Amino acid sequence: MSTFEEAGPPLQSRASELADRLAALLDRFDVPGAAFALARGDELVTGAAGVLSCATQYPVTADSWFQIGSITKLFTATLVMQLVDDGLVALDEPVRTYLGAFDVGDEAASAAITVRHLLTHTSGIQGDYFGDFGRGADAVDRYVASLAGIDMLHRPGEFFSYCNPGFAVLGVLLQTMRGADFDSILSERLLHPLGIPGGTLADQAILHRVAIGHVPGPDGAPAVPAPRWAMPYSAGPAGSTPFTDPAGLVSFARLHMSGGLAPDGTRLLSQAAVDEMQRLQVAVPDFGAIEGIGASWIRYRWGDQTVLGHDGGTDGQFSFLRVHPPTGSVAVLLTNGPDGGRLFEAFAAPLFAGLAGAPVPEQVCPPADPPAVDVDRLAGTYLHYGKAVEVRVADGRVAATVTAEADESTGDPGLSETFDLVPHSQSTDAVMLVAAVPLRGTHPAVMFPAPAPGSDEAARYLRVGGRVFARSTA
Repeated sequence: MSTFEEAGPPLQSRASELADRLAALLDRFDVPGAAFALARGDELVTGAAGVLSCATQYPVTADSWFQIGSITKLFTATLVMQLVDDGLVALDEPVRTYLGAFDVGDEAASAAITVRHLLTHTSGIQGDYFGDFGRGADAVDRYVASLAGIDMLHRPGEFFSYCNPGFAVLGVLLQTMRGADFDSILSERLLHPLGIPGGTLADQAILHRVAIGHVPGPDGAPAVPAPRWAMPYSAGPAGSTPFTDPAGLVSFARLHMSGGLAPDGTRLLSQAAVDEMQRLQVAVPDFGAIEGIGASWIRYRWGDQTVLGHDGGTDGQFSFLRVHPPTGSVAVLLTNGPDGGRLFEAFAAPLFAGLAGAPVPEQVCPPADPPAVDVDRLAGTYLHYGKAVEVRVADGRVAATVTAEADESTGDPGLSETFDLVPHSQSTDAVMLVAAVPLRGTHPAVMFPAPAPGSDEAARYLRVGGRVFARSTA
């Protein structure tokens, strides 16, 4: 596949070609519509293909709004770093310094969790608990207060485990320190200064071209519109509500490549804060192409290059952002179908590789000669909020069954999926197994802690999809 680096012409001159390529790929994947933006330096090209909703067949345009999901976490983190710049918050102070009633149901953890723990997904709070507390002004506060009734996953600082509620806590921190609601803070301190369109409320979305999420159709049928527009409003700071267009995310990325300056030269973030967000804070050596996390940029390995980024997922909408500061390159893909991830790999990833001069990360696959691993110590049931992984070992073969609870409000039927695992690699810290056959185009990797020398102690946890699952003692 050709890349911009090879082809040479200005990006905008390829807009039609790229839109046609995207349209052809939509037919291959279960994605009704998508919009993209690609940038290098001052150049920018945008485009779109498909429909906003299978029900209306209204076409996607380059300025259509899509939900950005967890890419929002980068906006929330930027707003928190503005608090740091203003001397209102310190990253290594306990959250209780600013939110005296903060309670996660464990007194020691409640007192120990810091702002940095929240930004780096190391707090130990269960990562996929979403409480719906309506649209009231206190919705985010009530969601955070409800964490007192949810068991902790691990001790603060012990592991990286992707955590949505932690960003709701940061939302309450912002609201408390700024004396305004999260929607207003986001709009006034980032969206408006950067000229980013969109917002957070359905009242705003209905006035514009806006994508509707789609979920898998019944019995293998094509995707159908999701039964609700957005995830709970109370999780807005974690990504449940914000939406924009692809060019809007390029504007945000450019803020972080310009040392914190808006297009008009206004300083929105200090250079020190920009650096703090991007530097490696927690290494995750066992997580495929991801090398670790900053505060809260995900750091990816593309060959010998570090690429910053984040993905997002809401009810049937999936978003992707990649940034390479040394070349000023940005790729954005916003989609409204369940197969958005494979569309990103087929369309946006190779194009971004050309812009950044860095190879697309290779997919993890089973090795031709699997290493010898003590798999008996891996057997057991491992739990994460709303999900479970049962690992069974028989005659040296390993199988995993992943289950997830159904959610009637989203139309999510839940999950029960069994697949064989084969050893992939091991180090002094970790043992990695991967699915023997691809699932939806990839081989999921499952990591277990390595045993202490000379020990056959059962694994205490596993990590899959960036989430830690703790061994059940029941």
